[in-house]
Amino acid sequence: MTRRLGLFGLVALTSLGLHSHANAQIDLNATIAVVNGKDIKYGDYYRRMEMLEGVRKSGQNIDMPPGFLTLDAMLTESIVLQLATEKGAAPTDLEVANETAKRLKRQPDLLEKWKATGRTEEELRSKIRYELTQFKLQTLGVTVTDAEIDQYVKDDPGVLSTPAMYTLRIIVVESAIDKLAVDDQLKKGTAFSKVAESLSIDESKSRGGSFGTFPLQLLPEGLRKVVQGKSKGQFTDWFPFDKYQGKIYVEDLKPESKKTLTPELRADLKIELMLFKGRIKNNLPKMVSEARQKAVVDIKRPEFAQLYNDLVKFAGKGG
Repeated sequence: MTRRLGLFGLVALTSLGLHSHANAQIDLNATIAVVNGKDIKYGDYYRRMEMLEGVRKSGQNIDMPPGFLTLDAMLTESIVLQLATEKGAAPTDLEVANETAKRLKRQPDLLEKWKATGRTEEELRSKIRYELTQFKLQTLGVTVTDAEIDQYVKDDPGVLSTPAMYTLRIIVVESAIDKLAVDDQLKKGTAFSKVAESLSIDESKSRGGSFGTFPLQLLPEGLRKVVQGKSKGQFTDWFPFDKYQGKIYVEDLKPESKKTLTPELRADLKIELMLFKGRIKNNLPKMVSEARQKAVVDIKRPEFAQLYNDLVKFAGKGG
């Protein structure tokens, strides 16, 4: 079973956008930007954004301007919410409040960051309600007992382990002379990041060769072999990197740690198992597609109405 802790990323549907609606009135004659003294007005901005060319929905071969994609996301959201109500799976206000509180407890600055993007607290609650709705539809009729969770942990003790995490930097060069220049600088005590900035040809040079933080098993096999066994502060030997030569610096290494089966972790595992069983029991994309086929949708913009009809027909044919 592929493990992906986190409630809702696993059940996001293709083409479902965030539920967002402006609460404040915007003056379409107001200025959104100025270029060399020339104003760009909100009205022009919204019209261009609505009908921007060259935008396509995944799997489609026709242009679908942002205005239509936004409308389609809102229509799909409405269909999903209505479907959940019909099946008795719509979340209650209390469930939404509890889920919101849980997220805020885990990420205290969530609301602050959300509002910093120009969205409201009510829009955040709407988003959480929609994601909770998808989860309840995906897991409709599914139960997971404490005994199942205990057996899951017994069968896969790795559930309670956090792997060692390597924070790496890399230098890539073309020639033997370049390798000597890098080694010379490192022997003199020059910081790896500074050497990367001046001598590496990899695109990461602008970030001091920053390669990222990974568990060892997620590194490509070639890199895994040269990094394995290295401690914090050590360099690897030179190794083939594509058609060039690479050297890696282990900037930080957080060792493997063990987790306790806390009530919070047990709740996460329950969600994970429910989603796993739910994907077997319930075909959510098919469920939503069938509801879309049956829905009576009246779009007032003729060009968008035609696009939507084409989309529904395409989906009905298994597209």
